[in-house]
Amino acid sequence: MKWAGGKGQLLGELQHYYPFSQKNISKHAEPFVGGGAVLFDILNKYDLQSVYISDINAELINAYRIIRDDVDVLIEMLYALHNEFVPLSTDKRKAYYAKKRDRFNDLKVNGNEKGC
Repeated sequence: MKWAGGKGQLLGELQHYYPFSQKNISKHAEPFVGGGAVLFDILNKYDLQSVYISDINAELINAYRIIRDDVDVLIEMLYALHNEFVPLSTDKRKAYYAKKRDRFNDLKVNGNEKGC
């Protein structure tokens, strides 16, 4: 996931501060996970017992929870969206995106379950 303001470009520098070479560290907390550049780099390099992530963006954390808990359902939903979107013309794609964005914003602001 690409995230604005991400730490991916800083990984080379940040890796110097990873404390996991000390065998007594088995947990990691990521307070500003964003797109997860540091998190995924650490998970690829170290075998940790526990990892905790947080971010002020509730929708982002919800996305990580869905990936963790219901990835198969997510893949099915994304595949269905893909199949609806790809055959559309450019103008219809824009309208499709706007409709989905409006529904997302309505749910976020109003908790409204009506479909758009």
